[in-house]
Formats: sequence, structure tokens, C-alpha cells
Amino acid sequence: MNVEFERVDGGLRIHDHIESVTYEIGLDAASVEPADTDAFRVPLTRAVDVTTDELVFPTLSGIFVHEGDRVTLDVTPGERDDRGPGTYEIDVSAVRLKLYVRVEDAPLSVDSTGDRTVVDFGGPTTVRIGVRSLHEHPAGTVTITDTPRDLMRAVSTFGSAMKTTSPERSFPTMRGHPPTIECGDSFDAPADLAPPDTDVRIEVPERYEDVYAVSTLAYYLCATVVPGSSPRVVAGGRSFAFPYDDVSRSANALLRHCFTLDCVVRTEGLYPVDLAERDTVTERADLDLAALYERPLAARTAAYLDVPLAVTDGVFAWHLTADVEPSIDRAELLPYLVNDLPFVRSPAPDADALRRRRIRRPSRSSFEAPTSTRSSAPRAPTTWTTPARSTRITRPAGASSRPSTRRRWGTRGSARTIPAAPRSRPSNRTAAGSIGRSRRTPSSTSPSSATTRRCARRPRTSTASAT
Repeated sequence: MNVEFERVDGGLRIHDHIESVTYEIGLDAASVEPADTDAFRVPLTRAVDVTTDELVFPTLSGIFVHEGDRVTLDVTPGERDDRGPGTYEIDVSAVRLKLYVRVEDAPLSVDSTGDRTVVDFGGPTTVRIGVRSLHEHPAGTVTITDTPRDLMRAVSTFGSAMKTTSPERSFPTMRGHPPTIECGDSFDAPADLAPPDTDVRIEVPERYEDVYAVSTLAYYLCATVVPGSSPRVVAGGRSFAFPYDDVSRSANALLRHCFTLDCVVRTEGLYPVDLAERDTVTERADLDLAALYERPLAARTAAYLDVPLAVTDGVFAWHLTADVEPSIDRAELLPYLVNDLPFVRSPAPDADALRRRRIRRPSRSSFEAPTSTRSSAPRAPTTWTTPARSTRITRPAGASSRPSTRRRWGTRGSARTIPAAPRSRPSNRTAAGSIGRSRRTPSSTSPSSATTRRCARRPRTSTASAT
């Protein structure tokens, strides 16, 4: 298991093997019993029951106490508060994992005034502790051969990183990092990375460019990718042909459509916030949001695809697009791209354009130090591209750029090398729609050339390499 509990003297130790995080809670329980996670409001990975007078968290943590659908208590560091007997679910923040505590028919007192946070129940009380990894790193590796069919099978495992199939998957914390990909002599995927059984599949021709094009959509829909002569989505036994002749354009349009509707429908669930985009969508179409929220993934996806694309057009601005060369050389890069939920385009490479790009060299005058000054005038998109290859990431005009201490090639239409080997870059979180996430890539997840055959060649060292 990726998350484990260990009973230790004076407490309970939690091990998150994905993030390499260990956290210890002080308690006086004589035993720790495994429990299910169904009673919690949010999706969690594992839970245990303990009987204790209090829980001691070694950090000054923000404590949010939920009673039903409302937050009844919000204690920040330096504060103290309490509540009478009731059934509460406690969200413990400032911890490098998602940690929840559930207690029934008991009072509680929260004290965060010292150098730790203490939750006291006034006497021996059965408490359920549930956790979920932030899963910001890959949890495993899928080995493939140099065939589009194996790449389809690898992309089909990406949905195993999702923490839920409910509309809350539109929140970044509900989407884990897809497993890494490496090339070998035969296909191999650990059992815990098996494609989720969602009754959703995507059929596309057995070509690299089409598999790359649907990779993000397959990840978000938890769909299995299989060969098919006519591109389509099959959900709950119903078939939906791609809306356009171009596979990339269709897949990206369907991704935007389903993501937008999830953001709207989720307002009927755990977080009933007043979302402006909900008003926009419901003005364009008469939708039963509450009924959509309760449907299983396949039925909800089919209902989404019954809604015209025009209903969600322009509701959210998508801030990340990746152009990927249709080659097995790019397979190792794919999980790190898909993790940030980009539009993916995989055009056939233009031989003349690639040759010109290989011989292009930046002039000394084109180097310019980055500046923090922002102009109110519209700006051209900033593009990161590989001079010798055809993988690039494009951000639209007006999108915020990442701060960097390295020099760039120019300021407009500028280029920056992306290595073929998977390396993750820090990314800004997107507030509207919560599309993007910050990610760190551990060196331990990178394939080893000593034991595996790499899918991509190592790039030559460049002073403009991505950080």
C-alpha cells in the first residue's frame, strides 16, 4: 500500500510512500484497528480506528471542523475553541498529506496556542483517522514496447491516479500524478496501476499522434484507450463520435466540455459555493445539476456529451497547450505533461521545419534577462520549444509566466529547451477552474538506463535548459 499506519510508543505514525512523508500523531490508544473510509465526506485512501482521550499534532495546524455540510469551527494557530457533543469531521491542514478525523457523539476542544495542536475529546472516545496522499509524484512505472498499442495501454493506466470519479475530480488535489513510462522488451504494469473499471473508453486509430492527442482526455475521464477506425468516446454503452475531423481538436474540446460541466455540477456536492460559471452554463442550457452529480461516471459522461459544446464554450480559458512529436521518443515525457491537464496536439512533423530548427542558433543579442515588470498591453503567447525537436508548450496571451533566474531567448515568441527525459517544472496554480498544479519530480522515479531501454535520447546540455 502507498499509505500505511504504524503503532508506535505514544502515538500513531503515518507513512506516505508516494511523497516520502512520515507524520506522527500523539495518542494513548492501546490498539489500532483498520477501518473503511466510506463514512468520510471526502475520498480517502486508508483509515484506522483508535480509542483515545486526545490527539496531539506536532505542528501548529489549522483545524476545520465540519458538522454535516457546514464548517462549524475554524481554529487557526494561536487560537482555542470548543464544541459540545456531536458528530464531527476534522480537516487538519498544514500537513504534507490529506488528514481527516471523524468522531461521533462526542464533544471536542481544539487548542493551537502552544507549539503544537491538541484536540481533546473529554474522555476515551473512538476516533477514526483517515488519510490520502497528495500524490504529487508518480506512484509507479509502466513499461512498454515501441508500439502505439502499448502506448495506448500505458495511457489507459493514467486514470488509476484519480482519487475520485465524482465531479470533485476537477479539483487538483483529487488528481494524482500519472505513472511514469519507460521502454523495455515487453509490456508490464503493476497491479495497482491497472486501468480503473469505469465503463468509459476512447477509440482512436493505432497511431502515435492520435494516442498523444487523447492522453489528457483519457486521464481525466479515467478511460481505457483502445484501437478503433473511427475516433469516438463510448460511455455507459453509448457511442459518441468525435465532433471534428481533427483528433486533437476534438479531444481538447471534449476535455474542456467535461471539465467545465464538472466544475458546475460539483457545486451540488461537497462544496456548494456560488460559482459564476454555474450561472453562465445554466443560462445556456436547462440542466438538472443535482441529478448529474449523483450519476456514476459513465452515465454522467454520456449526459455531458448530450449537451452541445456551445454551452461550455468560452466559460474557462485553458492556459496550457503542449505540442508533442508523434514518436515513441516522447512517451517518457507524457505523464509529466498530462499531470498539468494540458491540451495536447500531436501534429505530423514537417521535415523541412525540423531541419531548419536544428540549425538555428540564437544570436548573442537575443539573450535578455527576465523582468518582473508587466505591461497592460496584450502580449503574444510565450512558447517553450526544443530547437532540435518538436515538443513545445504554449501559453496564451496574458497568461502569467513562471519566474526564473535563468536567461531566456528573447521575450516574445521566445524559446526554451525541454529535455526529452522527464523533468517536472514548478507551475502556478490556476484559481479559476483549478486546472493546474505545482509538481515536483523525484529523481527516484526517472527510468534508469542501466536496467531499461530509454524511450527518448538525452538532450545536449544547453544554457537555456528548463529548470
